[in-house]
Order: sequence, then C-alpha cells, then structure tokens
Amino acid sequence: EGFGGASVEMSAAPLLRKVSSSDAVLSQDGYEHPDDMTKYEVASWMIQEAMHGRFFRLFPIHRQAYLATSRYYRFSRWSQRAMTVLMILTVFETPLWCDTHKDIWKYLTPEERCVVHGKAPASKLLMSGIPFLPPGWALLIELTC
Repeated sequence: EGFGGASVEMSAAPLLRKVSSSDAVLSQDGYEHPDDMTKYEVASWMIQEAMHGRFFRLFPIHRQAYLATSRYYRFSRWSQRAMTVLMILTVFETPLWCDTHKDIWKYLTPEERCVVHGKAPASKLLMSGIPFLPPGWALLIELTC
C-alpha cells in the first residue's frame, strides 16, 4: 500500500532489485556500484517506510532514488500544509460579491464591505458574523501558499 492506501508499484527496472542476502546489494550487472546502497541502508529505508505505512514491492538500490523519494515526501508535507491554510482562508476571505476594490488593505466590517445597493440594507443580509480579512491580505496569503 502506498500513500493514501493506493498501491505503489515502481517499474524502473534497472534501478530496482530485490535485497540480496549478501552484505552489498548487487545491481543488474552483478557488481556493486559506489552509488548503490548497502543492504543495511536498504533495510533501514524499508523500516522507515513501514513506519509511515508505505512500501514498495521492489526497493530501489540507488542513492539517487532514495534522495528523490525523501524530497518528494518532504515537499508533499509542505503542499498539504499549504492546502490546509488555503482551506482555512476560505472561511475568512471576503466573498467575491462584496466590494473588494475599495480599501483592499484596510479592515472593513462585513456590513461596510458587503452592501447590496438598491436591494437590501446591510442589516438584512445574512452574514456569518466572522470578520473578513482585507482582500489584499488574503491575496498575499494565497500567493505565499
């Protein structure tokens, strides 16, 4: 099972070999290469992945594959954090139908910013009561994420 319960199957045949019983992991040509991981390093990686609930059917033996995988999971964590911030931002962001062109950096109450001219007074609009971020600040948060 891979991340999120999906099955992970890697098919880069020259990079993937089963862990052998000798001290060194041999690559396709039967020789140990300096860029290959030892069986202890591969076993350590297997344990690390198992602790996170992930596994490969065949583990890569090249150090570059390990580095690429660790970078992927590190960036994946950052992208999940960014998505969480953006989801929370939707609660505090000024709705599009409100006046987002006037004083974009200044806090205005929802009654001041969200006025429907000629239709209903601001006191009759059903708002959540949650203060809205100024549109400029919300835009900066979106650009940061």
